[in-house]
Amino acid sequence: MHLLHHRTYLIFPLVSLALLAATFALARLAHAEDAVWSYVIPATLHSQHVPPWNDVPNYFSLSNINVQVSYHANATNLATGASICSGTVAVGDRVRFAPQPYAYTDIYWFGSGGANDSPYGDWLLQAGQPPLENMCADKNLVYIQPIWRAGYGPRDHYVDLSVNPPDARTVTVPQNLFSCGSPASDGSVTCTATTAGSGLATFNFGSTYGILYKTYQDPYYAPAHPYTEQCTWDDPLYTLPDGNTYTLSVPAQSISCPITVIAASGNPPTPPQLTSGGSCIVGAAQNISMTSTDPDSDTLRYGIDWDADGSVDQFVPPSGYVPSGTTQTVSRTYSIAGTKTLKVMAQDSNGLTSGWASVSFSCADTASSAGQCTDNIDNDGDGLIDSKDPDCAASGGTSEFTAVPPPTTPPPGIPSADLRLSVPSLIGRGKSVQVVWSADNVSSCLPVTGTNGDSFAQLSFGTSFFSPIGGRTSAPITARTTYALSCSDLNGVTRFKTGTVNIQPSFRER
Repeated sequence: MHLLHHRTYLIFPLVSLALLAATFALARLAHAEDAVWSYVIPATLHSQHVPPWNDVPNYFSLSNINVQVSYHANATNLATGASICSGTVAVGDRVRFAPQPYAYTDIYWFGSGGANDSPYGDWLLQAGQPPLENMCADKNLVYIQPIWRAGYGPRDHYVDLSVNPPDARTVTVPQNLFSCGSPASDGSVTCTATTAGSGLATFNFGSTYGILYKTYQDPYYAPAHPYTEQCTWDDPLYTLPDGNTYTLSVPAQSISCPITVIAASGNPPTPPQLTSGGSCIVGAAQNISMTSTDPDSDTLRYGIDWDADGSVDQFVPPSGYVPSGTTQTVSRTYSIAGTKTLKVMAQDSNGLTSGWASVSFSCADTASSAGQCTDNIDNDGDGLIDSKDPDCAASGGTSEFTAVPPPTTPPPGIPSADLRLSVPSLIGRGKSVQVVWSADNVSSCLPVTGTNGDSFAQLSFGTSFFSPIGGRTSAPITARTTYALSCSDLNGVTRFKTGTVNIQPSFRER
């Protein structure tokens, strides 16, 4: 909330700052991999606007400005995918220490008086002026002036706190416990645990600064003044009473990550034996089976590296372990033809891991002429294949789907494309979501993609494309993420459907 003063003496009810702080504290509890800097700006800041129809300036001011800037990092066991801050790893485990990408939700501020929102900010080089087209966004709305001129409607005011991304992002790792490679361009570093003991890794973020920018937008069109429709700059900078631009100084921050390295015991499992089932067809599920044994008869799970980059993307089973020698099977639907390579390792219940085993196969563009109930493929993603799927019996042996989609040949008139995509609108940082989508009366669809790097292939039948039952599970979401479905309709026109996942804001008192 904000307190903006205007020379026409608009009056607002006061809101309890303590109540606001308590409310936002519930949004997301800080954890061991967060650093949150809070500050109250001691001065009242001013912005001046001179309307085009006269030379009399309007003055707007902000007071009691509470600012919060957050930094995030994680340390991940590459074999298990688990966070190791305040946890343990075994000698020989590989760990990636990584500052997390900056997100606009890391910059948050509010005042103590009556207004309409508590905006976020933006990370911009040298705390630069945001592009005008980005200023009049909901995340920057601070105040709605009820009547700004006789005969005209309300005016929306927007303020953006632009913060320069810290130049220095480094990680300090205890050298007596780990052997590390060279830091990557994003500040991350990959290390191998070498010696049992306890130590403290530290993520360091350099000092930086921020500047407040202001603009406004008139939502109602006025024929005499056509400029009132657009997002328009005021005097863009907030200044001190002496007229100098106010610059917020943000001190250096650090995140502590306590780690314990333990000595491994017992013997690791054998590298898995891998088999890929049947011919790989683009758009159809491809099965991969894996089997390993443990010399100590420990229970096992399998870590799958789908892109063969040396890190685990998925564990099978997703929770718990299975007896030594138990075969597990997973499937993946590819959207692009060509040679595919994946790697799999086995890990026992004591944390010991095998070496990697790899398998390669080629995916073809077109499917065989086999029907859905005889192709050894889980076409509808429900875990049941061919005659084991009751829908095959219900459809007379032609379809694994509960409701058979429309035929490939569209009815006369070429029906309109119908695209649907569903994701939760608000989640806690680091959570995963289910992405569910479908498209009818289209000729083709690209994989559903997320701005966080997610990419999900389609299932299809005739002129319908869709997700498996229950959708696809996203990667952990650490910043505002938009998912997009892009399809070509039956006239060849590209159609889009999007859904956005936002991160809950957080607040911590100093």
